[in-house]
Amino acid sequence: MYEEVTVNGQKYLLVHAGLGEYSPEKRIEDYSLKNLVWDRADYNTQYFKDTIVITGHTPTQFIKGNPNPGRIYKHLNHIAIDCGCVMPGGRLAALCLETGEEFYSFK
Repeated sequence: MYEEVTVNGQKYLLVHAGLGEYSPEKRIEDYSLKNLVWDRADYNTQYFKDTIVITGHTPTQFIKGNPNPGRIYKHLNHIAIDCGCVMPGGRLAALCLETGEEFYSFK
């Protein structure tokens, strides 16, 4: 349901959607499948100080206040990588965690 990785000393939590019913007291093991796969991330809440949460599920075109819709979104220890590849004008995105380099396919 999720993967925890460390790259170049930085901790990452990879999860499909977000941390639904988020609470700072909750351990990652306490989140349900629904919380991780269907509940969208709250990009205005920093879940962890020392861990960056990488999510998909919500196309970056739909993130309120995103200055670059259709591109990878980074804010408050969140990285959203769903760039709406199934939408008109959308694209598939990838992020190299070792270098921070972003990759996009263009239609």
